[in-house]
Amino acid sequence: MFALLFYKRISDCFDEEVRSQMATLIKAGVPQDQALSLARDPQNHHFVVPEPSVWATVARTAKAQLGQALNDAMLAIERANAHRQNNFDGILTGKIDFNKQDELPRDKLVNLINHFGSQTFDRTHVSDDLFGNAYEYLIRNFASKAGKSKRQRGYRALGYRIGDQSAHDGQLPPA
Repeated sequence: MFALLFYKRISDCFDEEVRSQMATLIKAGVPQDQALSLARDPQNHHFVVPEPSVWATVARTAKAQLGQALNDAMLAIERANAHRQNNFDGILTGKIDFNKQDELPRDKLVNLINHFGSQTFDRTHVSDDLFGNAYEYLIRNFASKAGKSKRQRGYRALGYRIGDQSAHDGQLPPA
């Protein structure tokens, strides 16, 4: 569930950045199609979400293919950001397989997709602090004790990487 929540957050934040840059470019007189292309340029972002991996596209995947579509999207995001200093380094894909229906039955996965899809998790709607506090609540109350610290550090790192890094000195908070 945590990976799915972070995936939605990443996608929403990236979409928000693209919309903002596109609006600025259009206001400056750049044609809309060119503005979209420039706004999606990976050089203009801290991280990128490849076009086929955006939440809106993956969430429309047929139920039978949804698990694989999520796995593919998260892998594509990690690969697209692998060269960056603050890459995701296995956080989205390490030990996560949305095809394992014994761990997350398909109906529950579809319900989570629908629920998260009804929410907007960009920075305008959910501050980085609120998102981090929600994550810590979920870890504290629902994470199993086995393997918790490694997952917790990984997700804390991911939360830092998609958060407002200008307020940080580059060090991850302790797990």
